[in-house]
Amino acid sequence: MIGIYRFFILLLSFLCGSALGEILQILLPDIARSYPPLAFTASWSFAPIAVNLAVCSFTFGASITVNTLSFLGAGISAIILLFTAKK
Repeated sequence: MIGIYRFFILLLSFLCGSALGEILQILLPDIARSYPPLAFTASWSFAPIAVNLAVCSFTFGASITVNTLSFLGAGISAIILLFTAKK
């Protein structure tokens, strides 16, 4: 159960770091242009797959966008979880 808790904390910190990086790129575009590692963004996606049935239809697809601050947030969270783990 603790492993699942740690996984979700890391995932949440990864998402918060990604959101913070996107917000900083919008609010401070000059810093993002002058310091390129801060503005690094990578995006991976799976093309949507449509499943049409007689009664209903589904569309499945996924997209992940990460930036430098998402890795920074996950790293800080991992260090905090490492030092606060119960032995």
